[in-house]
Amino acid sequence: MLKYCYGLDSYMRHRGVADLLKKHCPRSAEILDVGGEVSISSNHIGRFVKGHKITTANIRPESDVEFKGGVLPFADDAFDTVITVDTVEHVPPRQRQAWLRELFRVSRKLVIIAGPISNEFNREADRYLSDLYERLHGKPHQLAEHVINGRPTIAEIEAWDEIARPFVRTAEGIQFDGDSRIWKRQYGTIFRIDTKRGLLRIVLKMTYLMWTMFGLRPLRFTKSLGEYTQRFYVAYVC
Repeated sequence: MLKYCYGLDSYMRHRGVADLLKKHCPRSAEILDVGGEVSISSNHIGRFVKGHKITTANIRPESDVEFKGGVLPFADDAFDTVITVDTVEHVPPRQRQAWLRELFRVSRKLVIIAGPISNEFNREADRYLSDLYERLHGKPHQLAEHVINGRPTIAEIEAWDEIARPFVRTAEGIQFDGDSRIWKRQYGTIFRIDTKRGLLRIVLKMTYLMWTMFGLRPLRFTKSLGEYTQRFYVAYVC
């Protein structure tokens, strides 16, 4: 039930990764979620797939393993599967290749990378929402890292195949899903609700996030990037 309480965008991003896990990893597996959290305040993949042993690793303490970034504190081939959901855009571009090699290094069988894709609409939306949050709250939001680091482009993601080559047998290719117009509207509304205080803020936020779930639709992976496409998914079989 909790997986429905964080709004449509959070639900869809995790459900997309969960669908890929069910396709490639139908049996019990040891999964590392890089960038994942286990706190009640955030969604996580454990609410979408069952029967797997999931370990989260993050630079924040709300995870099973807290690390400083850079080298993952695990041995080579330590996990059956490694996933990362909406994390790559928070990694500075010059560090991304080394970060990606770490994902492949610690995985025995499968790596799934998912995140927001770069296009003109999304770049403008990131700037707008980042500015809106700072104007309303007087401090930067983590979306500012989207603006500073940039979301991955198709060309960048395609170049990951070369990084993956020493570690994997096949790359499934980039798939897309999500509507950035819905994402922009949801975050803008939440930022305004968060200016409220106390119980009013909690009630308004939970009511709104649950209301967004009325926009739930079947997941429709596509191979083409549209004007308002929000996110990408790519799976590498080791």
